[in-house]
Amino acid sequence: HPVLLLPDTDHSDTGLHMILKHELVHYKRGDIWYKLLMICANAVHWFNPLVYLVVTASNQDLEMSSDSAVIQNADAVFRKRYSEAILAAVRKGKMRQTA
Repeated sequence: HPVLLLPDTDHSDTGLHMILKHELVHYKRGDIWYKLLMICANAVHWFNPLVYLVVTASNQDLEMSSDSAVIQNADAVFRKRYSEAILAAVRKGKMRQTA
């Protein structure tokens, strides 16, 4: 029984729907196992800065691939709302770091 933990922030119903759709893509593709493999590689090769770069790049690729899967076959209105939801999440994340 998978569990999704979200930060305690306010999201619109549309934004929450898009977040859940994004996370469902990760779940269906089994991205958690790939991320676990990257963490293990990072733990074994903690001394190698190249591994840190590879792990960071692979995490970004997973996120972009998931975003791409969510908006695949979607109309322009949905794509715009999804982009706005991503920007709002980034903005909220930056605000929490600043505080």
